[in-house]
Formats: sequence, C-alpha cells, structure tokens
Amino acid sequence: MSEKSVLLIDDDESMRRVMEYTLLQAGYRVLTASDGEEGVRLFRQARPPVLITDIQMPGLSGYDVLRTVKEENADTLVIVVTAFGTVEKAVEAMKLGAYDCLTKPFKTEELKTIVEKTYEKKKILSENLLLQTQIKPEIPGIDPGHLCWKLQGCGVKE
Repeated sequence: MSEKSVLLIDDDESMRRVMEYTLLQAGYRVLTASDGEEGVRLFRQARPPVLITDIQMPGLSGYDVLRTVKEENADTLVIVVTAFGTVEKAVEAMKLGAYDCLTKPFKTEELKTIVEKTYEKKKILSENLLLQTQIKPEIPGIDPGHLCWKLQGCGVKE
C-alpha cells in the first residue's frame, strides 16, 4: 500500500467509528475490523504499515493479533488501545513488540498525534535502512549496518 493506511481493529462499534472518522479526516486510508480474526485476515490481504488494535476483545485478543502481525511482518508498527488503569496490559503489549499505546478514554487529537508519530518513525526506519545499504566500510570486519561508526567519526567513509 503506497498511501498512508491504517488497519483499525476494535470490537466496540462506536469507538471504531470515532477512530475511523478521525483518521479519515486526517487523510489516512482506514481499513476496519470488528474482531481479531477479521483483523488478521485484512492484515494478510492489505499489509498496512500501521495497525491499531484494542487489547481486550472476545475471541482473538489484541495480544494475539500483535503476536501474529509481528511474526508475519516485523516492520508493521502496532498501536494498542487499552482501558484506563490497565498499565500492566500496556506494558505486556510493549514487551510483545507494540510501538505505542493509547489509553481509553482518549481525545481524537491524541489518536492523530500517535498515528503521525508512528508514520514519522516508519519514515526514519526506511531512511536508516537506505543509508545502511549505502555505507561501504573501509575497515575490515565492520558491519555497514552499524551507522554509529559513520556518525561517530570512527573512520568509516563512504
């Protein structure tokens, strides 16, 4: 998907509609799913770069969605949504590879800001990968993937 798209998974229809409308108004292409199973199917079809999932859902939970997505495409950035006061759930999701967490109730501006920040991170990661492929180390045994050598002036030249 070339345009900025987001897959949104939440079993709460009103919450899902509010988030969908907010992201559409911000210029994103939004795919929605009402449960984890449908969300995983849509993910496999569309491969969106950003996914937002509620943690607490019947059937396939947000944790299960997160694990599946990260196993199938580690580059997908996942934002988890959790209810107020469930810090433990957010911490667990971060350990499983979530990029960020949004705690209910939240303001629509918070949602837009987190998604913008997530896309900025995607851009930085892409640029970093491009730079890594362009670096040619002159020191034997130095991995060109270690940008710190170039950035810290450790003798690696282009």
